Amino acid sequence: VSQSRYQVDAGKLQLAVIAADMALDSQQGMPLYAADGSESAELSERRAQLLRHLQQLHLMREWVQRLVALDLLQAQVLQLQDGQQINGLYLLNQQRLNQLSPEQLKQCHQGNDMLLMMAHVLSLQHLARLVQWAQQPE
Repeated sequence: VSQSRYQVDAGKLQLAVIAADMALDSQQGMPLYAADGSESAELSERRAQLLRHLQQLHLMREWVQRLVALDLLQAQVLQLQDGQQINGLYLLNQQRLNQLSPEQLKQCHQGNDMLLMMAHVLSLQHLARLVQWAQQPE
């Protein structure tokens, strides 16, 4: 896994607007551009939000790549009571985590990966509640 850091550059972030989209309305909502053609404050804020999202997405991808390199992810199929399956879940393999060498564990701690792993494990407690909630009759 490459340790180089790719930076999402705000200057290279391009937003496109489909002018014919029915969601655009010149009578309601916030303008995207000021009268002089410059970005409105609303558009600048949306651009900043998108940039933060892309940066977080990139950091998450790097983290997942490190977990894959350590063979710490295991595919899981969630079987619901009504017979439906939810595929595409990947859980932290805690047994494999316990088998990591001291050097690998040190790297996980130094890179804050361990904190993210703990957050992942804690979030799994919410998964069971989410499944129960989804299976309740309406």
